[in-house]
Amino acid sequence: YNGQIAKYISSFAVEFQNKYWSNVNVWSCENTEVEMVVKKLNSVGRFRNSFELIYGNGTKMLVSDELMLDSVIQLLHGSKDGMPEPFEFVKILTYLDKSDSPIVKENIMMVELLFYNYIRHDVNLRHFQLFYGILHNSSTMLELIKLAWLPDNEQAKEIRKNEFAKNKNLSSIAKIALEILHGLEAQPCENNNGVVNGQDLKKYAKELLEAAKSEYLERPAMYVIGKLLGNINLGEDYPPPYLGEILEELDKDEIDDEYRRQLFNRHGFTCRAYNEGGTIERKREKKFLSYAEKTRFTYDRITIVFEKLASEYHHMGDREDVNAKLEDLDN
Repeated sequence: YNGQIAKYISSFAVEFQNKYWSNVNVWSCENTEVEMVVKKLNSVGRFRNSFELIYGNGTKMLVSDELMLDSVIQLLHGSKDGMPEPFEFVKILTYLDKSDSPIVKENIMMVELLFYNYIRHDVNLRHFQLFYGILHNSSTMLELIKLAWLPDNEQAKEIRKNEFAKNKNLSSIAKIALEILHGLEAQPCENNNGVVNGQDLKKYAKELLEAAKSEYLERPAMYVIGKLLGNINLGEDYPPPYLGEILEELDKDEIDDEYRRQLFNRHGFTCRAYNEGGTIERKREKKFLSYAEKTRFTYDRITIVFEKLASEYHHMGDREDVNAKLEDLDN
């Protein structure tokens, strides 16, 4: 790339200019030229090269926030020179997430949704505006639920299906939204120190459930609420009183069941020593029985959840004891 040649080429026909920008090697340029060069590269679909220039040396973005956002959105239509490096692209999305530009603020949540697979493993994922929004604002969460699920009302469901038929992109968006909700592991309504505000969470859950009813999305909302409640950290003071209060006030078996499933699934994959039997399950049974003792005389619903989990682990422990004895017989 040479600035003087580029200036000279700009006087030629558009077709010739496009041919030039489709083939010229752009390793670097003057900082004052970056905005112009990025626009030219974007016009011929060379977004990987564009983002290399936008990212610059990694300490300062070299184009306007609006051009950066436009480049990201255009990337959705494909890039002729390949996708940008994930590390660079996540840094650009992180930068845009903090932008004060009204245009960026209006679009950033949808951009983060569409490029979820780029940012999903970022350690600061919950601080991105999309994820902060769905974890702290019930209306934002409801919008995501509306993208992911069809309503339970037949008339509303048909309207939604027609929208999908007219816009094929909606299916891809729905798939991403569903993936986000199924994979959500962060605590809701937490502060910067990782502490959940119980009153805010109670308000969040009530508002979400109530609003979801009017949209015929009560069932998926109950799933989400139960899942979020199951994400609360299992600290020494677990369970916090607000958990029992929320389950009692919402009074939904479906929420209790999803909360129980989320607690169970948090243990993930289990490894055990040869011939160990049900030692691991006995420890978990004991833990949930201790939780049940803390809530037994105050919150019935959460106590029942803990007792069910303890019972499940008791039976699983018995099964593992039997398996261990059978292994002994085989050897």
